[in-house]
Amino acid sequence: MKKYTILIILIFFTSFFFNVCAQEMGRPIMKLYTKKDYGWHKQNWDVAQDLRGVMYFANVNGVLEYDGKNWKLISLPNETVVRTLAVDDSGRVYVGSAREFGYLAPDKSGEMLYHSLSVELDSMYLDFKSVWFCFATPEGILFSTDKYVIKYNPTAHNLNSKDSIFTVWKADNKFIKAEYVNNRFYVYDLGKGLRHLIGDSLNYVPGTDKIKGQNILSIMPYSKNQILLGMVAGGLWLLDTDNSSSGNKVKKLDTELNSFFTKNGIYNGSQLSNGNYVFATKNGGALITTPGIKPVQLINKCAEMKSNRVFCAKEFDGVLWLCTNNGIVKIETDSETNIWDKDLFEPAETVNDIIRYKGRLYIVHRMVFTIWTL
Repeated sequence: MKKYTILIILIFFTSFFFNVCAQEMGRPIMKLYTKKDYGWHKQNWDVAQDLRGVMYFANVNGVLEYDGKNWKLISLPNETVVRTLAVDDSGRVYVGSAREFGYLAPDKSGEMLYHSLSVELDSMYLDFKSVWFCFATPEGILFSTDKYVIKYNPTAHNLNSKDSIFTVWKADNKFIKAEYVNNRFYVYDLGKGLRHLIGDSLNYVPGTDKIKGQNILSIMPYSKNQILLGMVAGGLWLLDTDNSSSGNKVKKLDTELNSFFTKNGIYNGSQLSNGNYVFATKNGGALITTPGIKPVQLINKCAEMKSNRVFCAKEFDGVLWLCTNNGIVKIETDSETNIWDKDLFEPAETVNDIIRYKGRLYIVHRMVFTIWTL
């Protein structure tokens, strides 16, 4: 009888060893803000932080302002969905929306209000559907729409020099994704190729013909002379931006995660302060990787995250913000505290004991052993 009891325990123990239910790091401290918290639409597209530390979110109903305690909606004249936000060195918040763009500025009482810039643009360029991306750069404020890239010159505007307030470049087909990376503006012209802004010319990047049919949805820094391109269904690619280099200018990145990205779709991405990357996906939540694109942590649907569709993932002051199809998620990336909750335990039971032994973390919950390997 004693031998059989030991045998049963060993079989159960071995079986569970090969079905480890989570990584040792567990789940980071997360906070979900839903429409019940902030009072407006559940869908949010972008996030920015001003110099005071106040947060702004691109919401379907307008710009959400959050000071850490109170929420406020800043409405736009046309009351359409806000897609993008950017903050310049002075702390001014720029806004891109459907058929509209402008900025936020305080009134005499200090309350932030929206001021339209698009009303000053020549009407021949107002036939775009939406401003999808906005960047505050040393060259000016860049608004990327489906039909045009529009550069706004604040200095010229302040001097009332009407002729040089805006510079406009037209898409050959349709602008899909834009980003400001390694001090250069890039935009993908669907089916035509990747373009970059040099001086006053929006040229095609040489040597990128092989990816012109891909749908690029993320553009991120990879090294001093390389940028990382994320495709909707083609995984990750590396673009060599060194003009002196020879050979293959763009190549597919060999990573085990390409199958994950192909399955779940890359929607956006950014680099964190510690060098890691975070990828926002259409169906798989947010994935954090090492600089070498090795998986670190997958943040997906749970009690603190109601949707796996993530439109934007950006870090400010050690906090990662996810703008999703159903609420806003705040993640304490600087915290050394992690949580193992019911989503990480199979089955979910009371924890009786925890011990670390020879590089492994052993957890006993009821009559089940769970092991994490470092």
